[in-house]
Amino acid sequence: MSKQVKNQADYNNWCYIYHPNLDDLLIKSTTIPKIHLANHHGKKELTDFCNKLMNCKYITEIHSTDWGGKRFIRKINNDNSIEIVLYWTQKEYALKVFTTGRNKKETEIISDLITEKYHK
Repeated sequence: MSKQVKNQADYNNWCYIYHPNLDDLLIKSTTIPKIHLANHHGKKELTDFCNKLMNCKYITEIHSTDWGGKRFIRKINNDNSIEIVLYWTQKEYALKVFTTGRNKKETEIISDLITEKYHK
């Protein structure tokens, strides 16, 4: 069985598995994330959490979205966005966070970093 890296996807997967610092593999945003929140009852809770997320260097944009869910990371989308649920709020308000991830694997890594740093 050959264990050679034959294409870019194989190389990227190898890097994600064996690189000692995944932070080095990710693209960092050079701008402050844009925030778009709907005007509803949960705006204070969402704004407070967005103010924390603004410090994450892998987020480009944050939108409020439909509510509901019992897990912090509700879904990782193919458009390299992450759905986050503030499950501890009364209505389980949610955000769609757009990342600098270039593919699903990078978005998953960013999701893990966000969970580690910003999950309550």
